[in-house]
Amino acid sequence: MSDFYAEQTVVVDLGGGNKATLRKLTYGEFSEILSAARLAGGEIDGVKYSRKQAEMGLVAWEGPGFGGKPATVENFRALPVRIGNKLATAAATLNQDVSEDEGNA
Repeated sequence: MSDFYAEQTVVVDLGGGNKATLRKLTYGEFSEILSAARLAGGEIDGVKYSRKQAEMGLVAWEGPGFGGKPATVENFRALPVRIGNKLATAAATLNQDVSEDEGNA
């Protein structure tokens, strides 16, 4: 039986020796993001939803492109759009539901 509490991470290669590590969100974190991204009519603000997944799941980064700055929400938001989008896409993929067979790999 797999451990439901084992942290799942992915390392995103951003090129040029730059890498970022993202972790899969918990149920509580995922629920917070859904609530925060919900608009008055019930729709989801896709940009806010996507950005918050990456912000909340960001564990660390390394490489010359980060200029020695720590992996914080503020610094994440200051990244170039291309890099922010790549991390947001990776976070969305990581946080998709998995089947019971996939477990916590």
